[in-house]
Amino acid sequence: MAPAFIIYKLLVPLLDESAAILAFITVLMPVCAALRLAKFNIDPEQSTSFKGLPTPANAMAVISLVIAARYSSVPVVNSFIQSPAALIVYSVVLSILMVTRIPLLSLKFRNLKFKGNEGRYILIGLVLISFVIFGFAAAPMIIPEYILVSLIINYLPPNPS
Repeated sequence: MAPAFIIYKLLVPLLDESAAILAFITVLMPVCAALRLAKFNIDPEQSTSFKGLPTPANAMAVISLVIAARYSSVPVVNSFIQSPAALIVYSVVLSILMVTRIPLLSLKFRNLKFKGNEGRYILIGLVLISFVIFGFAAAPMIIPEYILVSLIINYLPPNPS
């Protein structure tokens, strides 16, 4: 509920009275989160990877926007959270990602070896580099980086060695 409420609270002041009904598109987010959690609880395949964007990652995606807007001076972040169209599209895309069957990495480490944890280590490195370069403005980049690394790791052909 919290991510949907945050987007709703960001969206309402940006819409005039005739378009205020559009703010209710945020209801899609908790509905998709509930469907995602229900599927996760009955799907034994999701013990080592996820199918669709995990609900906590959805929450991180929304909260990271607020953090970046508050603590960075990058104009693109503030422009994004002040654009009703961007917030509506963001809400819908995150909602859809939660119920897709796209395979995404689980961040659970079984051991600390690189082999078998390549995607996790690549993601950690990419996030750290982003924060060094962009500071708090990198916060909204975490979930897109997570999705990108997951897609690369899951769709690259396995190493024959």
